[in-house]
Amino acid sequence: MTQEKLENIIQSIPKAELHLHLRGAIPLSYISRQIDKYSPQGIKKDIPFWQKAIFLVLKTTRPFIMGEKWTETTIQNLFNTKTFTQFLISFYFSRYFIKNKEDFQELAYSVLNNLKLQNIVYAEITVSIADYENRGINFSDLMQCLEKVAQKKIIKVHWIIDVIRDAGKKGTIRTLEKVIANKCSSVIGINLGGSEHLYPAKNYGHIFERAKKEGFRLTVHAGEAKGAESVWDAIRILNAERIGHGVRSIEDPSLVRYLAENKIALEVCPTSNIFTGTYRSYEEHPIKQLFEAGVPITINTDDPTFFRTTLNEEYIHAHQIGIGVNDLMSIIQNGFFYSFLREEEKRVFLSANPKY
Repeated sequence: MTQEKLENIIQSIPKAELHLHLRGAIPLSYISRQIDKYSPQGIKKDIPFWQKAIFLVLKTTRPFIMGEKWTETTIQNLFNTKTFTQFLISFYFSRYFIKNKEDFQELAYSVLNNLKLQNIVYAEITVSIADYENRGINFSDLMQCLEKVAQKKIIKVHWIIDVIRDAGKKGTIRTLEKVIANKCSSVIGINLGGSEHLYPAKNYGHIFERAKKEGFRLTVHAGEAKGAESVWDAIRILNAERIGHGVRSIEDPSLVRYLAENKIALEVCPTSNIFTGTYRSYEEHPIKQLFEAGVPITINTDDPTFFRTTLNEEYIHAHQIGIGVNDLMSIIQNGFFYSFLREEEKRVFLSANPKY
């Protein structure tokens, strides 16, 4: 099968994405509209002095701080980062384009419309909601926006709220309590993201115990910045149902066997893992090895705008390093099978998926 034919097939197949950060998927068209709305000078006014100094160092963000007239190239360069540090700076800078609940809601609409173009029919999108609250947007308004966007049915979507390790125990429980108080039907789960290497998963057991009692599904970023022990903690202490990334599980054969035997799926994001330095190349990436060991694999994009990828491209990369077409089709189905959808909803999506 030619690559062109495979690309056409993958585009045509209804797909799910389970590991996608809302602002990480921010469309370039959205940024352009926001700059037209506020102007570089208007965005600059919001930024504290000490942050401006950081943004001036990076050539991708410098033009906005200098108040220069933006061009299409300027916008593209904002996401043309070369290192993980540059990514973090640009990612943080992008928050300044979102000033109120209308901006937040429009961001969510724009992301879903972009996913629809790839024939992604279901997504579980992670939202670091405290980040937008810190921009001065009311928490309950943010939750209402998520519900309103989901009800629009651009695609089927559920939201996963990231309680973010870096906020510490008090900050994470505060976020969870607010999510509980403002519960809405489209918010299906809780995620522990943030700096895995600085804030061990084992410190957040009480928070995930509370979330589980409240009926939230549980996923944890682990096995990316830290090794297999982080994945073990996510499973044993946090009762994670899925693991975000999880690729460094390959370092512990007993963990690989456990994941396979207990059908704990990994939300694998190959390009992200290369960009952040977890692996040096697609050829070095262990996705094929994990799949062949029987670990349930889903393929995802993480922060596709910043990593300049799409879900369709991630499947092509997986094929190029040796995952066969039939196995790719199985992995596409895994996106639905290991989702947090109700069983009857899974069956509807799976029955609509063509066989190749």
